[in-house]
Amino acid sequence: LAFKVGPNFFRPRPKVESAVVVLERLPAGQEPGTPDHLSQLIKLCFQHRRKQLGTILKPVWNSEVQGWLETQGLGTRVRPEQMTVAQFNYLALLLFA
Repeated sequence: LAFKVGPNFFRPRPKVESAVVVLERLPAGQEPGTPDHLSQLIKLCFQHRRKQLGTILKPVWNSEVQGWLETQGLGTRVRPEQMTVAQFNYLALLLFA
């Protein structure tokens, strides 16, 4: 968030405040590997948002996924909204690459 912009700067005057947001590129090596793979994982997970990862990923589950979850301190009972962006990115690469 760079700064807020009040409604008096617009015509017609809105009933909300606006803001200017600065977006920065991720450092090299941290960008999503394949946007299609990441999109596929996010869609899969958030179609079943209140379900646990073990249930959601059952069709694509393997020992590699199990090992990675353990190294991240995540279990099969974690829910998708508890994961970080980096974890989603790596899991997408692990599952679909």
